[in-house]
Formats: sequence, structure tokens, C-alpha cells
Amino acid sequence: MVRFSRTPLILLGLSIAACVPRVDPPAPAPAPRPAPSPAPAPAPAPVPSSSADWRDWPVTPGDWQWRPGIATYGTAGALPLVSAGCQSRQLTLGFRLPPGTASAEVQTSSMAAPVVLSPLPGQPGMAGFVRPANDRLFDAIGFSRGRFVVTGGGQTLVIPAWPEFLRVVEDCRR
Repeated sequence: MVRFSRTPLILLGLSIAACVPRVDPPAPAPAPRPAPSPAPAPAPAPVPSSSADWRDWPVTPGDWQWRPGIATYGTAGALPLVSAGCQSRQLTLGFRLPPGTASAEVQTSSMAAPVVLSPLPGQPGMAGFVRPANDRLFDAIGFSRGRFVVTGGGQTLVIPAWPEFLRVVEDCRR
């Protein structure tokens, strides 16, 4: 029987291991940064007076966002300029207008309606009104041709009439 020495095998294994480059463990991941708080909504740009017809005015920058029971309009990362929410078949429509604004006018392609505003609880800086979900003003807003206008406190908001608003209205009526 032939006997082999283990020494050459061990030396061969060590020499192969010496050829493999050393890999350092990865550096730990940096700690996550805290989420920034939303910036206050910028004041909408003044509406150009080149046209007397509000249907020609540029839309206030932003997008509608919908989640069950509420729709908001504004720019990403900022507080919303408009909010629509439902509770007990009552729709609350709120606007970010200058502080102390007590009244506004909502103008659509089919009607204009003065509204009395009051501060909205839980929505700092928003003033709005509450009406039954079947109020015809909400249909006029939703079906306005492309946009509706809210004027109050010396400020004008030109808001697009997108489906997110009507979805809240229809859900509120159920």
C-alpha cells in the first residue's frame, strides 16, 4: 500500500488561497435622511390680464391627486391649493387663499356662485365651505369646460376640472 503525505496537499491549498484577492466587507449603508416637511404652497402667479375671458387664463400650476374620500390640487411637495372631502354626505371644498379671506366666488362655464368661507379644521391655512353632496355647484365645477375659477382675498385660482374632483362628489353621494 502506498502512503501519501498530506503536507504537499496542504501547501498546495495554502498557495492557491494566497492567490485569491482579499475582499473587504462592504461599508455600512448611510443612515436614512428624515423626510423633508412639505414646503408651504407658493402663491399662485397673478393671472395675466391679456384676456377678459377667464377660460383663456393659464391654469394655476399643479395636479389633482385622489385617495378614497378626498381629492387635492397643488404642486408636489407643497401644501394643496384646493381640497375636496366628504363626510356624512356633506362635501367640504377648501381653498388656500390669503389669511382672513371670508368669502370667494366660484365661477364655472355654467354658473357663478358666491360662497362664505370659514377656516377648515385640521387643514391649516385652508378656508372653505360645506354643502350637501348633491348641490348643483359641485356638478357645475366637475363639468365646467376645462377649468373653474376661485376668486377671493385678491387672489385668483384657475383650477382644471379633472375627474378626481367628480370622483369624490360621486362617492359622497352614495
